[in-house]
Amino acid sequence: MAPRVVRVAWAIKPVGKLEELPGGRTRFTYARARLSRQGGRPISPILPLRTQPWQPKGLHPFLG
Repeated sequence: MAPRVVRVAWAIKPVGKLEELPGGRTRFTYARARLSRQGGRPISPILPLRTQPWQPKGLHPFLG
């Protein structure tokens, strides 16, 4: 089964993608454009901007 992917946007601008991985895990990765934007802001205080994907155990807290 292929992972499901949701493209995340804020005010029509790409922010990143949220993926459902095998075993029900999730991963959020910021879009390069979001990371390179001067003064770019994270979508949540608990998900600061970074190039590495966020892979919490369980559902992302900002979605809970």
